[in-house]
Amino acid sequence: MTAEKAALREVSEEVGLEVINLECLRTYITNVHDLLMIAFRAEAENTTIKTSQELEDAKWFDLNQPLPMRPESIAARVIKHVFPKITYKRSKEPEKHLNA
Repeated sequence: MTAEKAALREVSEEVGLEVINLECLRTYITNVHDLLMIAFRAEAENTTIKTSQELEDAKWFDLNQPLPMRPESIAARVIKHVFPKITYKRSKEPEKHLNA
C-alpha cells in the first residue's frame, strides 16, 4: 500500500469523507515520538463529517478566523504551508496524538 492510498483510506475511515486531487506536500519528523508524518492536501467531495469511534471530534473551520491550535505544532506548520496568511488562536489544551 502506498502513503497516498493509506491517506485516502484513513480520511474515509476516520471522518467519512471521500477526497479527490490528493497531493503530497512534504514530510515532517516529530522529535517527541520519532514519527515520520506525511502532509497531504486534498479536496473533499462532500462536507458531511461522520466521526469514527477513534475520534472525539472532527469539524470544519472558517479559514478567515484564527484557528484554535498551537502555532508551533506540526499541524499548524502544514496549514501555514497551504494557507500562508492563516492566523492562530492558541488552544487551551495540548494537541492529542493518535497512537499509530
